[in-house]
Amino acid sequence: MNREELLAGLAAQIVARRAVRIAIDGRCASGKTFLADELGAALGARRELNAYWDFRILVDIDAATALSRDIDVIGPVEVVRRKYEERYEPAWQIYVNEDRPEAKAEVIIDHREIDAPRILRPPPWNSL
Repeated sequence: MNREELLAGLAAQIVARRAVRIAIDGRCASGKTFLADELGAALGARRELNAYWDFRILVDIDAATALSRDIDVIGPVEVVRRKYEERYEPAWQIYVNEDRPEAKAEVIIDHREIDAPRILRPPPWNSL
């Protein structure tokens, strides 16, 4: 089983069970944070889950910043760059064009500067 098949299978089970809270556990450095990120991305893009989100936050960064962060964390440079050019960025653009996540988000955070995030759209009940 490859990683895409694993993620698709897990996402299908989560959708079928209508699970809202999901725990991912494991030994330190086992990859649980990376798996959680990937699974979150796989689930977030599923239209059939839209009705189950109570609150949406869009974390906004540009493609170049995302690429440089992943190169710093994942490496090697050419492997990460190829994944971004062939898969991640085209998939993100399809998602943005078809599902318009910015229109659905209650809060949008500019996260280009991790130590200085900016609220682009504050929650409707409170100005952050």
